[in-house]
Amino acid sequence: MLPIDRVRLAKGFVLNKMYFHGYVCRKIGHGKHTSVDNLGKGCPSELRPFLGTAMQELKSKNRLLITWPTSYGEQACVVANQAGYDFANAYNEYAHLPLMEYGKIRPKPKPQPLPSDELRKLKFPKTRGQS
Repeated sequence: MLPIDRVRLAKGFVLNKMYFHGYVCRKIGHGKHTSVDNLGKGCPSELRPFLGTAMQELKSKNRLLITWPTSYGEQACVVANQAGYDFANAYNEYAHLPLMEYGKIRPKPKPQPLPSDELRKLKFPKTRGQS
């Protein structure tokens, strides 16, 4: 695989992580944000050398990653648009993850109901004196 493709996948990893955890903001400092140091955590080892280049390109060239300095370290959030989701989906295909749809909120999975025998175990026994 070419280094250009690896940089694209590293961009996709960063954007996928940020979209998945909801680090999306409209203006600098507004919305949920995280430390820039946390963006590389969990990255596959074959993409790790390309993370620095990918984050620099996301900041300057693509303008999808917004960073600002704070007293407790540099913070970052991501802009939601179709180009960012294209990068994230390129990584998702590489990692065999489900694809993301731009602008759609993923529904939270509903818990499965307990079987009837499990429900019977949870019921409290009747005490004396109750009618």
